[in-house]
Amino acid sequence: MGNKTLLVIEDNEINRQSLVDILEEKYNVLTAVNGREGLELLRRHGQCISAVLLDIEMPVMNGYEFLEYVGQDSVFCKIPVIVTTVLDSSNDEKRCLELGAVDFISKPYDALVVKLRVDNTIFLRECSGIISDLEMDALTGFKNRKAYHNEIRAIEQDSEKSMRSVGVLFADINGLKEVNDNSGYAAGDKLIAAVAKKITKVFPDANRYRIGGDEFIVFSFDENEDEFNQKLNKLSELWSDEYSASVGKVWLDHARELEMGVADADKMMYMEKSRYYENKINVRRRSLTVDTEEDLAKVESVAELLPGGFFVYRADYGEE
Repeated sequence: MGNKTLLVIEDNEINRQSLVDILEEKYNVLTAVNGREGLELLRRHGQCISAVLLDIEMPVMNGYEFLEYVGQDSVFCKIPVIVTTVLDSSNDEKRCLELGAVDFISKPYDALVVKLRVDNTIFLRECSGIISDLEMDALTGFKNRKAYHNEIRAIEQDSEKSMRSVGVLFADINGLKEVNDNSGYAAGDKLIAAVAKKITKVFPDANRYRIGGDEFIVFSFDENEDEFNQKLNKLSELWSDEYSASVGKVWLDHARELEMGVADADKMMYMEKSRYYENKINVRRRSLTVDTEEDLAKVESVAELLPGGFFVYRADYGEE
């Protein structure tokens, strides 16, 4: 198994490199120079990041703003954050703790202290087993059915979150049973992971769930319906003959109606699935269509060369 991954967010080049030098022997270390860059790395690698080491005083997006953002994300908030800064007062420390920081490392760095605090933080996180065992789907990196039911209730009951508008996407992978039957379950897992990767690429900040073998639900808290639809168009452009899903979507003015929205998106997905299979049947029929006159002429030309006998020509209009 490879080394665990850390994210170091520090604008000072000397301090940033110092942490890399201390930790790179045991960990893979990603680096960012401000909170905004750190968020971009979280979106791309969040499922494999074991801990974040965060400076507070930074340009563009400081450490407090970073903590506020990740604290509102249901996945990122579970990644432990260690603050690496010289705090001016106990109020600064309290603010970091209130925003979700789990520990502190003082500057200048003591290499042994840094290693021990990082090791202990990751150990405690892994002991909890919340992400890897209880809430996350290992194949896709999406949350599982258990997390879905827990979070949908929490969102609907939260007075602030329930008032936010949200786009609901229900996706069902196309052709998974055929792949499993013809190529085996390893190929089926590859298909599932590929579709999940495409969804993540378009909806990196959304709540994403795998609720069945080939079914996904996405809650995308966008500014408006047009923004949500633009993402759906991008997703449809990523589908290929090998990897695709039938998608149903609903835009809700209030997240308090999530369960109803999921049910409606599910119905729309089945309508899309029906169109998908109808198109496949039509393509197959077109591939089976022959030029009857041309083929009949070929048979007759062969028959003329035979000394005797007869042939029977049968014209079927059906798929068979």
